[in-house]
Amino acid sequence: MTNQVAEVSAKYLSEVEESAVPAGYKQTEVGVIPKHWNVIQLKELGLDISDGNYSSKYPRTDEFKSLGVPFIRANNIKGLTVVDHDMRYISYKKHSEITKGHLKEGDVLITNRGEIGNIAVVPLRHVGSNINAQIVRINTGKSALLGTYFAFYLQRTETNQRLLDMQTGSALKQLPVNRLLTLPIIIPSNEEQTTIANALSDVDALITELEKLITKKQAIKTATMQQLLTGRTRLPEFSIGDDGSPKGYKQSELGEIPEDWEVVQLSECAETITKGTTPMTIGKSFVGQGITFVKVESINESGQFDFSKFAHIDNETDRLLARSRIKENDLLISIAGALGRSIIVTSEILPANTNQALAIVRLSSRSLLVLGYLYHFTKTIMFHHCIAEIASQGAQPNLSLGDLGAFKITVPGAKEQTAIATILSDMDQEIQALVQRLNKTRQIKQGMMQELLTGKTRLIKPSKEVTHE
Repeated sequence: MTNQVAEVSAKYLSEVEESAVPAGYKQTEVGVIPKHWNVIQLKELGLDISDGNYSSKYPRTDEFKSLGVPFIRANNIKGLTVVDHDMRYISYKKHSEITKGHLKEGDVLITNRGEIGNIAVVPLRHVGSNINAQIVRINTGKSALLGTYFAFYLQRTETNQRLLDMQTGSALKQLPVNRLLTLPIIIPSNEEQTTIANALSDVDALITELEKLITKKQAIKTATMQQLLTGRTRLPEFSIGDDGSPKGYKQSELGEIPEDWEVVQLSECAETITKGTTPMTIGKSFVGQGITFVKVESINESGQFDFSKFAHIDNETDRLLARSRIKENDLLISIAGALGRSIIVTSEILPANTNQALAIVRLSSRSLLVLGYLYHFTKTIMFHHCIAEIASQGAQPNLSLGDLGAFKITVPGAKEQTAIATILSDMDQEIQALVQRLNKTRQIKQGMMQELLTGKTRLIKPSKEVTHE
């Protein structure tokens, strides 16, 4: 009787599994895929694979050149391509001695040490370059696998996780080539691989254009800040005197400034310049939920709150740390760790508290400084240069409240400050909108990859028997 029950149960489970697979699809080790697609391990495809160079021939530090053959390292592989920032070079003689890493047209690169799983398709300008031991090169050649399709497949979240699962080592993670060769690849027809790769390449092109546009807009904003916040360029409505003649300039302790501007010290304009306290100093700990606790890492480099990086404290801790409470329109400036990050506190994060790595600047009602103007001043190259000079004088890179209060700032009238702040804030909003669009496009690409690389969505009309139910 027991054997009969087992047989019936097995048959039932088998039928349930089959019914869960749409018509025209099949269950495989990597999930449900179209019936006519294949799953093949890399080692079965006969690909041209080699890792980079590590041996007695590996270039010594003194053998790197300012010009020569590019020697690509893991940090040069980003966003499916090779970036030339921080590129090293080797002589042609050394290049001829380490032949394992010579790059060919169509090579796909995978980082296999340190940060594992970053991918690049070798651009034409780097055909003939060399790679180090942190990288594996794979050339699909005339195999059933198309190189560009393969590169996108490696970017897929599930594939990347498989690569991470294959890694070895504790202190230094690495992905041995023999393990990489066991990676299963979903392979559609050559035509469908090409169509999928083209669709994803189009999205990548849009991402690249958005990245370029954001970089351009940021550069324009930086230049605009430099001109407006120093008075080198005046807004038309503030550049003409009462007699109709252009306003001139005068010498100040900060150099030449517009004749109707002043130099003020931050402490003269602030009601309060203080800093927070860590709960541990009073024997308290962070909690899972409660009152928002802002740390330096809660402020990203673009000057936005990262809500995922907030910590939390309970009501009692907040009461005991009353001096550290922050208010709407406080300006927070990081004075330890990542120096110089700044943000204006908004009501959406309140009630909130902060620690000693963030200074709290609260302007007085009689301040000559307009908050928005001061915020943008903290984003200038001049402000950050001053911070770097002060921080370099101590054993630890930090800024004291006294140092911060002593900052001198060139200040126009309130109306001009407001006008300047409005222009720069509008530029910030435009950049932020582009960043949001970029992030959305990246999310769309991830969704497309999940759909297209598994065959859930087909760009080429399948044959009649391969249809969804």
